[in-house]
Parts: sequence; C-alpha cells; structure tokens
Amino acid sequence: MIVNAFHSKQGKPETSRLGSHMAGKSVWGTNIQENRELAKSTANPDMLKQMASEILSGEDLNDADGEILEELIQNPNLLFADALQLALSDHNSHIYVNSLLQRPDAKEEALNYHIHCKQVGSQNLFDFVANHAKTPDSTLLRMARSHLSEEAVAAVKSGRLSEDFLEGLSHSEDFRVREAVAYITKNPKMLEQMSEYNIPFVRNAIVINPNAETQLIEKLAAEPNCPLAKLEAAKRSKNEGVLRDLGNGLLKNYDADIANALKQNASAPEDVRVVVALLRQ
Repeated sequence: MIVNAFHSKQGKPETSRLGSHMAGKSVWGTNIQENRELAKSTANPDMLKQMASEILSGEDLNDADGEILEELIQNPNLLFADALQLALSDHNSHIYVNSLLQRPDAKEEALNYHIHCKQVGSQNLFDFVANHAKTPDSTLLRMARSHLSEEAVAAVKSGRLSEDFLEGLSHSEDFRVREAVAYITKNPKMLEQMSEYNIPFVRNAIVINPNAETQLIEKLAAEPNCPLAKLEAAKRSKNEGVLRDLGNGLLKNYDADIANALKQNASAPEDVRVVVALLRQ
C-alpha cells in the first residue's frame, strides 16, 4: 500500500528514494495521488528537505491546485524555514497562510507572513493572527495602525491593546475601528466620549459593551438613531421617567422586544406595565 511506503519507521522506502536522488532521480513519485501522500506522510527530515528543494528548483509535479504543496507545507516534520520558503515561492502564496500559522512550530515570522498577503483582505486570517498566542505585541501594534480596516479591527478586538493605545484609536477616521474600540474598551469615560459621534454602528457597540454606564444607555435611548439603546434601557434602567418614555414610545412604534423587557423590569411603573399589557394583547 502507498501509505505504508512513506513512514520513517519502515526505513527502507524513504532511504531508497534518497538513494535514487543520489543517482540523479527525483524523490517524488509519478502521479498526483502518490505525491500528495508523500508530501503528507513522509517523516524523514532529509527527504522532506530534498522534496522542498526539488520544488524550489522547478520540479513539475502537475500540482495546478496546489494540493501537494499545501500538504508539504503542513507536514510538521518539514523544517519551518523550508515551509515558509515554499509558501513564499508560489505566486498564490496567500493560499498557504493558514497552513503556516496552524503549524505547531509557527514562529513570529509566520505571524508576520500575513503582511505579504494583505491583498486577500481576509478577516478570518487577521483574526487568527491577532489572537494567536505567539503573536508579539509589536505585530499587534503594527496591525492596529494598518490602513486596512479588517486588520486594524482584528488587532483591537484581540483585547491585548492597552487602554491608552485604544484611546488614540477612538478618534480614528475609520468608523469600523472606532466601532471595535467601543466594543472592547473597559473605560466608561471613553465610551461616554465616543457616544458623541453620531454614528449608529459606534453607538450600538457602546450599548453592547457591559462597561457602559446605565446613565449613558438612557441618554442614547432618547436619541432617534439608536434603537438598541432603547432595548437595553428597557432592561437596565431604574429611572421611572426613562421607562415611562419608553412605554409611551410603544404607542407610536410598537416593538415586541422592548415591550417584553419593560414587562420584566421590576422598576417599571404600574402605568407602563398597563400600557405594555394592553399593547401585547
């Protein structure tokens, strides 16, 4: 069977292939299926290095879909330096970013490798890098300053940036970066300052943030463009005036979620409860 032929414990098949190479023959097989299995299952580091070397030297494996190359890059027995070199050698190098990052021996250079692939603009890729345990702070700071929204947002949402650094980003011209800051910051004062921006996405992020003070939520609930704040105020507020305004608002624009929140809020005045009960019928 092909599978049994490629494990180093057997010794002979891999040694034989290396011997063939010494005689001027390729260590690769003769068809795609065989080569995929070779790339995936070979354990001999010397043979893997030779396999990589032949690809880098232009060996044609008829690997139009890059499946053989991806299997080789993912092989944990291939030295990381060789895996990185293979990835960078292909004109579709961005395809192999996740394969590099998911290797158990991923190093900082792998986490920085995404810089070569920004044209992809993959939020999943940036999220993976930002949340990777081995990503250094210097990389996160560089990502946070990126002109690409997806990259900056991933760095902000990692939760690893200091509040002082987030303070600077809270004034970003990119509203998506501001939204991310509003979502992640633990500073109530910063949230209050950011609420002055009349941007629905940012205000919604503020409302979702558990560190937003109830008074701020109540203030936003009175604004016409923040319906999420109305719902949150209906849940959290103990201010009878605010709760009464929310109840009266249902007479014009009924919202079942807000009505249900008012019903469950023990601080809601009796007249509000009556209005809600009548509207729910």
